[in-house]
Amino acid sequence: MSNGFPVGGPGHSFCAHCGHALQPGGRFCPSCGASVAGRSKAPWLVAGVVALLVALGGGGWILMGRQDAPASKQLVAGATTTRPTAPSATVTVTKSPAVTASTTPSQGTGTFADLYRRVNSGVARIESTTCDGGGIGTGFLVDRNHVATAAHVVDGAAALSLKFGDKGSTRASGTVVGIDHDTDMALIKIDHPVDGHVFSLATASPRVGDEIAAIGFPVDEPMTLTRGSVSGLRRSIEIDGTNRSGMIQTDTAINPGNSGGPMLELDGKVYGIADAKRTDAEGIAYAVSPEVASSNLGAWRGRSRSVVSAPCDAPVAPPNAQDPDVQTPGGDVDPSVVSFFDQYFGAINGADYQTVWELLSPRLRGSNPSSLADGLATTFDTDVVVHSAAPKSSGRMLAHVSFTSFQSPDKGPDGDLCDEWDLDYLLTPVGGSWQINAVSGYQNGPTHKSC
Repeated sequence: MSNGFPVGGPGHSFCAHCGHALQPGGRFCPSCGASVAGRSKAPWLVAGVVALLVALGGGGWILMGRQDAPASKQLVAGATTTRPTAPSATVTVTKSPAVTASTTPSQGTGTFADLYRRVNSGVARIESTTCDGGGIGTGFLVDRNHVATAAHVVDGAAALSLKFGDKGSTRASGTVVGIDHDTDMALIKIDHPVDGHVFSLATASPRVGDEIAAIGFPVDEPMTLTRGSVSGLRRSIEIDGTNRSGMIQTDTAINPGNSGGPMLELDGKVYGIADAKRTDAEGIAYAVSPEVASSNLGAWRGRSRSVVSAPCDAPVAPPNAQDPDVQTPGGDVDPSVVSFFDQYFGAINGADYQTVWELLSPRLRGSNPSSLADGLATTFDTDVVVHSAAPKSSGRMLAHVSFTSFQSPDKGPDGDLCDEWDLDYLLTPVGGSWQINAVSGYQNGPTHKSC
């Protein structure tokens, strides 16, 4: 296992749910816990996901082993979570507000370097909290309030955090308002308008031989552009025993984390949505065509209610997103305090409510850890900053901490998807570490505001 992706060799089987290499004779996947009865030796790895509040605060490699005489094509759809899809029905294309191109693909002018600089502000890194460890995928703005992505990136998400642009300086939370597993497309309504590049979907597929580029976040790397060409059109592929048709084939490099990202020609329009790749070959990847994507995206606009949920009590962020990376701008904060908050917020992000419970004083913790789960479930905290830690009487410490939390609306204060917190934590020394004894707004001010 490397960065949450499968590592396999000759003779390995793979989990049909998450793509993880299975141990010979094992009955359950060691990564996601799914039953492996009837497991297949020819998996797709769905290209997307590589996860995501708080009542009290609240370069891996994919090594693809050679398979001897595979029973079927080995396909990867770049995600740590996958879902079987049914054969796609005949699609009636309805022009959506995002579709503004002519029906003839055009290579445009300039270079892909110019294109990247012009459009990257509208590409989003999507972090999701799910039952099986969440994931990271890619999406792109189709208007100021909506992001298109692949269904397997957001399926089963309890909360979503989005970062826009190659610097990730613009953040938002989101709600999945449309999802279609047959075409592997989804639409996210974000909690506030984002001032980034808005993409238009082409009204026709590209031509075989056209140069194309994909922008996304492969294997949890920073925003990345890869180039290739269109290898074929109207391809049919099989994922977990079901057929999907009308796919665009490309030799552009697509890896886990790319799913849901735009595939562009030089005119800047979206000629495909990155979706899947074969694991037993080089340079064979697939994208959803713009004709298929546009009909769904147009139909879902105007919706506001979430159409996905996490069917478990304690959704978890992806392992590589659980570390809160506590910052100390002043640089002179007691290291034990920094270490404490790193443990505290990391436990919240990892749904480790036993540890969270132990880090609270008896007056705050409630009767048992399960009493915390209802309030903290779906929570993901990020941008944690310990501004100061001032000694108080009896060895206690008053720590000023700010952070951003993402959660499902039913768990957030005032029904918020995203909140910015500014708190004072009163810490009590216990056994060489600390416990939280009291929490209040910084200098008795407001505790939080909506993002």
